Amino acid sequence: ADLFVDALLLSMEGNSTATERYLIFLEDEYQMLSLGSVIDDALFDFRESLEVVYDESRVETFYVSISSASFASLCLVLLFLAIFRIIGESDSALAAQDKLARQQAHEMRNLYAPAIHFMDAFVESTDPNDYYSMKGDMRTALHLLKEVELQHQSRLDMYKILRGRYSGRTETFDVLQFLQNRVKAEDAVARATRGGETSVTFTVGLGLEFGKAEEIQVQTDLYCLNHIVSNLLSNARKHCYVGKVVVEFKGADDQGRLLFSVLDEGVGIPNEIRSKLFATEVVTGDLRGTGLGLPSTALFAKAAGGYVRLVDTRLQDESGKGGFTEFEFAVAGRIIQMSNVFDLESPDTDPLCPDTEAKEEDDATTADGDIPDNVTVVIIDDSAINRTCILRSLRRVVNIAGADGWTFRQCETIEQAQPVLEPLADIVHTIVTIDENCDSKGGKLTGTNLVSWLVGLQFQGLIVSASGDAHMGQEHLHLGAHIAWGKPIASVDKILEQLRAHFNHRPRRGGTSIGGAASIGSSAAVPRASTKKH
Repeated sequence: ADLFVDALLLSMEGNSTATERYLIFLEDEYQMLSLGSVIDDALFDFRESLEVVYDESRVETFYVSISSASFASLCLVLLFLAIFRIIGESDSALAAQDKLARQQAHEMRNLYAPAIHFMDAFVESTDPNDYYSMKGDMRTALHLLKEVELQHQSRLDMYKILRGRYSGRTETFDVLQFLQNRVKAEDAVARATRGGETSVTFTVGLGLEFGKAEEIQVQTDLYCLNHIVSNLLSNARKHCYVGKVVVEFKGADDQGRLLFSVLDEGVGIPNEIRSKLFATEVVTGDLRGTGLGLPSTALFAKAAGGYVRLVDTRLQDESGKGGFTEFEFAVAGRIIQMSNVFDLESPDTDPLCPDTEAKEEDDATTADGDIPDNVTVVIIDDSAINRTCILRSLRRVVNIAGADGWTFRQCETIEQAQPVLEPLADIVHTIVTIDENCDSKGGKLTGTNLVSWLVGLQFQGLIVSASGDAHMGQEHLHLGAHIAWGKPIASVDKILEQLRAHFNHRPRRGGTSIGGAASIGSSAAVPRASTKKH
């Protein structure tokens, strides 16, 4: 039995010749003549079994080869199809990008071309009397250029949201004043792009629950809200030529969201594109979009913990009447407080479009003493234009507040500013505005380094982040800066409000002091007395 097991093992290796020889060897070695016929029969049956197995193996090998070849051919075909599809998608993407770039360029030109025209006329005028008469045109040019800056920043933040790098910042502000500013800006754009006149009325509405209200303080992500409102108002302006555009604050729902709506009496939205409004760039009529539009609105609404949706729309009739479009959107937030002062529908005053100059005069009359005299301001930025913007805004604040004796110092780099700031460390009436990167002027240290250094010095003045990157502004606040203005710089009213709060209440820093040395960068870059206080 053991010998035949060995023979079986040989056969399992697929070597029939070796198996046969092994059986013959057994026959010769042990002279098993009496078993010869049995062995011959067994060997014959075994050979037939092996032949059947080999035949089946050849057939299976053939089919396996055919299957492998077919599978390889199929894979090759799928590969070619995938390549062709990728090429097609790439061509489509390039075509879409080309169209998007042309749309953006066209829309930007609609904004900055009138601004350039107004500024050219102002510069070329030789009559001093024209300067005052052109003040309104220059204000319009300013609105237009601010819209260009807003769109540019929106694109940058869209990329941050798509990469998951956007970190929202909750702010408390008057939502009525915010909506008023957006309405005024959109009205200015409409007038500038339509020859100075428009038949569209831009207004702000309130939900019935508010009745009479002068101020409604809310808390939400102001940046996302600004983007959503700006885009929906811009969309309404482009498609409304006669009638009204109304942005309404409806209040708060029971899910911790603030509700808004934008209604325009424009051309309406065709049925075939209503389902695509928030998925792709959609152009209604003969106008071109900015490349931001409704898809980005949905993106920012989601980032702010809310939504945006089309409530209803109707196309204009043949006479150009009867059309409208209404959008509703929400952002996470809450109402902080509300004050009721006057009737919003009073015909004698328009609280939603206050006169800017009158407001400034009123501030100048009532704000004496709020802002101290003899304040030293150090402005750090490698851009002369940015320094000038901050300088002009602060000078306007000084004029409104009636303060005297303010001095201004300008520095292009952090290294240049350190010797200026160190002697001022103990002086409360000091303001320093800090940009993050000053490398264009050869600076090696950053605004982040400077904030840490000032905190280490126990700097007693006001530390202001003036970085154009909102993320860096948050980092400066975390390290110890008091406030962040960003770029474009905050409005004069906002700056005045923050300076009053600082000098009257002396808020604590947003960050904590750095323990140990106050050094930033290498020891060679730190002023001699940088270890003065710890």
